[in-house]
Amino acid sequence: MILEPMIVNDDNLDMLIKTNSLEGISRLLLLQRVAADIDGWVDGETVASVGDKTLVTYADRLKDDKLVDEDGKVIPLKSFRYILRIISSAIRKKAAITLFVKDRVYLGKLFLFAEDLQSEETVANCIKVFRTAMDDEDLVDIVFNRYPNILNFFLYTIERWIGSSAVLGECVIAVRTAIEERRNLGILRPETVATFISHIA
Repeated sequence: MILEPMIVNDDNLDMLIKTNSLEGISRLLLLQRVAADIDGWVDGETVASVGDKTLVTYADRLKDDKLVDEDGKVIPLKSFRYILRIISSAIRKKAAITLFVKDRVYLGKLFLFAEDLQSEETVANCIKVFRTAMDDEDLVDIVFNRYPNILNFFLYTIERWIGSSAVLGECVIAVRTAIEERRNLGILRPETVATFISHIA
């Protein structure tokens, strides 16, 4: 992708951030739909999507695009994978990860991607963003307050992607960080813990 040279070194990344270009790139993430964003059909009638409209951009430009395949599964946009790669690399800078956490829509959309899209690379990169935010002492409370069930979600993701070293690597680090916060231990679901233990035993 033509934008990848912007993240190859810290000087280029600094320029990307200072010119507010990173935020523009990040808005493109909201072009990608998840299942809840797409209208459905029941008995020949259109059923409006139930997704959060604030997590969707450029709705008018995607009206004629094919958003799902013949099986009803969401089709990733061609540029989506590359945009997410840029973001997952850019967050090595505090200004970048702060942008992602402070603007509620980005983490909200990434959470939906990790839950909804069947792509190993996508899920791993989404978890990486959450994990990086939790490693920052200025941002960790925001993540846990906004997503109080995040630890169970990481454990659930491990169960779904047990065969993926990329996803497991990000999730295990994220779980380790999350359980360091005692408040998270109180919301653990027994079934997710049991599943996690069975996979690592």
